Amino acid sequence: MDTVNLPPGSVVPKSGSYKCEFCGEGGLADFAAKAMLGLDRSRLGAGQSRGTIRFFDAGKTFTECANGGPATRWSFVEGT
Repeated sequence: MDTVNLPPGSVVPKSGSYKCEFCGEGGLADFAAKAMLGLDRSRLGAGQSRGTIRFFDAGKTFTECANGGPATRWSFVEGT
């Protein structure tokens, strides 16, 4: 069962928490910030997102991450 890099609209394979690979630590947003702007997002002030983790129920469909939008890809972190 594939539980990594799942796009919005795909069926959730198993219930549990999933992290957004775009805005999560080490994700595309981190890479882009470092490569294009020379920024280290970990040094941004309080209130700045370090990534989105959401719970999804098996059989439902993944939504977009509020931070990642169409670049969202979900990876399983932990189950129930």
